[in-house]
Amino acid sequence: MLLLVSSLDVLACSLARAEIMAPVSPTEMAKAPESPVELTYTIQRGSDKDLTSCSDLGFITIYIKPSDPEQLSARGYIDTGYQFEVVKSDTNEPAYTPFNTDPILPQGKENGYLVYYFAWNDGADKYQEAVKIEINIYAVKSGQRSTPCKLKVEHSGGRTTNKSSQGTQQSCAPA
Repeated sequence: MLLLVSSLDVLACSLARAEIMAPVSPTEMAKAPESPVELTYTIQRGSDKDLTSCSDLGFITIYIKPSDPEQLSARGYIDTGYQFEVVKSDTNEPAYTPFNTDPILPQGKENGYLVYYFAWNDGADKYQEAVKIEINIYAVKSGQRSTPCKLKVEHSGGRTTNKSSQGTQQSCAPA
């Protein structure tokens, strides 16, 4: 009898983490950065359809329009990161662990927005519970934080046929 064992990376669900911004001691000369101008998000829920190793993951994509358009330039150097703080959650998820406590750099740029991706173990269930969380978002530059900007992320839950939704565009009002 011949038994073959093979390990393939493509069979495992693997996601890259966001790049944490290098720590900088705040300087008295540094001015706090301005808050983002506007925020929006999409949310995609875990699903029992087409079961794969990533089927149980939920994804929240946050789009940030920065106050400084230079952050969207093609120069490649970004000196401002963003910090995400969950301040309220009406779900059973333990503080939405995908949100870092450290400021992170954007994972992309799209249509005038900086893009950040967050994943959590949502479950590959036929029926998903509703998601309702509030996140304070801070711009961080030279060790200084802006005033927070509040983002409300919501999904009605229900059957996984309604698993993806677009958030409303939210102007940044200080939290």
